[in-house]
Amino acid sequence: EGGDTVRLVTSSHCNRGCTFCSVTQWNKFACGGISKPAMLSAHQVWQLVTRVKQQLPTTKSYYMVEDDFIQDRTRVMDFFGLIKQFGPHLRFQVQTHTSHILDKSGNVDMELLKWMRDSGVEHITLGVENACEHCLKSFNKPQRLDKVPEIIKACKDLGIRPYILIILFPASS
Repeated sequence: EGGDTVRLVTSSHCNRGCTFCSVTQWNKFACGGISKPAMLSAHQVWQLVTRVKQQLPTTKSYYMVEDDFIQDRTRVMDFFGLIKQFGPHLRFQVQTHTSHILDKSGNVDMELLKWMRDSGVEHITLGVENACEHCLKSFNKPQRLDKVPEIIKACKDLGIRPYILIILFPASS
């Protein structure tokens, strides 16, 4: 109460299976393997955001704190389309994997980034984790490391603050 940022989780978990992720490990233990995440639909996320705004009118920013808000591109595009069409002007902070900022050709998905920026996304946390292929392999976290500088530049050029998560040492060390 009295703050201007609300943290929301709109899916049960990320489905990447990173070895360092406690949620992945709990999910494997509880379900016997990696299970498909349960996610609110774009419309349900929009309803949640608008209900929060009604209940906490001082809200100006939403931080989507799940590990990978963009794990379903269509859901994200639909959600931000609803925000652009009906929602109040708000700020959003999201977290995702770098692969979800790339299009099917492996290029930076400028359409997605512009859509997000125009809908109020001001911050994207990117789980790069490490710049060493050996470490990334031990994390079970493949990355297109050659694309990370392009993603950072595209975000900055569009006025979206990129925040990079780094794990300096793998657990094996």
